[in-house]
Amino acid sequence: MSGAREAMGKTVSSGPNGAFTGQTDAVFGPTSDFRLGAVLFTVLERPRLSRLVAQSLTRSFYGQSWHDTKPWKVGRRLPPLACESSDDAWFVVSCLHAAKVLRLDPGSCLEELNSLGRRINSQLSEKYTAEERRRFATGGRPSLKDAFSYLLIRRLHPETVVETGVAQGISSCFILSALERNRRGHLISIDLPSRDPAGRVVHENGKSLVDRTFVRQGLEVGWLVPADLRSRWSLVLEDSRTYLSRENRPVDIFLHDSLHSYEHMNFEFEWAWRNLNSGGFLLSDDVGQNDAYSEFIVRHRSEIGFRGLGRVGVAWKLATQVEGADSARDLSSGDAYGGIRRRGP
Repeated sequence: MSGAREAMGKTVSSGPNGAFTGQTDAVFGPTSDFRLGAVLFTVLERPRLSRLVAQSLTRSFYGQSWHDTKPWKVGRRLPPLACESSDDAWFVVSCLHAAKVLRLDPGSCLEELNSLGRRINSQLSEKYTAEERRRFATGGRPSLKDAFSYLLIRRLHPETVVETGVAQGISSCFILSALERNRRGHLISIDLPSRDPAGRVVHENGKSLVDRTFVRQGLEVGWLVPADLRSRWSLVLEDSRTYLSRENRPVDIFLHDSLHSYEHMNFEFEWAWRNLNSGGFLLSDDVGQNDAYSEFIVRHRSEIGFRGLGRVGVAWKLATQVEGADSARDLSSGDAYGGIRRRGP
């Protein structure tokens, strides 16, 4: 699949070994293009079809003509990007969506995010089989949650970030990279992952929850995190409920991505909300697993400025309570975005 194609007035090329490259003057296409990314998850078992879908997604964002994008409102061009797999293409789409929600120019960070995502996908493919990655035994892949966390940290310059659920260290890499670029902040990561390739089964209220994530024997927890980022990192190998029960500290951003049981999520959400500074963020992956996040939103709706990004929960803690059940505001609106302030100088 080499050569070049014309798409909506713009040339999109595929490089050696099927690597996708897009030289574009556009920022991003309609939000509906992002939803097409879900297709990637259903076709990963068919490499050729995955490649076609990835090319299509890349063209959908890189295919707009210069004149259609109103360049005088853009400010800069996006860098050329290479997507060597459907996972890479999916992550590029996620980065663009996260930047759009936060109303940020993606050109300033997209190249770094894309490079980091490609490195992580490559390292995961070396240590885990395609079947293990397909069933999320790695704990996932670079995703919207990671892109949003990175961009939010670059915007806020937080002092303290806490995450639960580390496994290979995918999210940890993105968080620590953002903190390092800020030259400020510290990450506390808490996890006690399974070493069993079969995962583990948790029983709750008569139901069985299967957690397929495991860290292979011979690999350390968070093995993806490079040595040059570890000075800003504290790794706690303990059950998060045990550790957090004896800890109370001010937190600027809290990310839940550990066990997605109702009781576990509810405990972490409430702990985070008590300890979050005003203007801080509670982030959670896989909020559709149960009702913990939706019930949390109802309980604290007068204090929350934003509710979520699909399967990624995003709760922004307002400095003052707002009356009414519809107090949550869209993070992309000018009113809400104006309250997101960088901490410190």
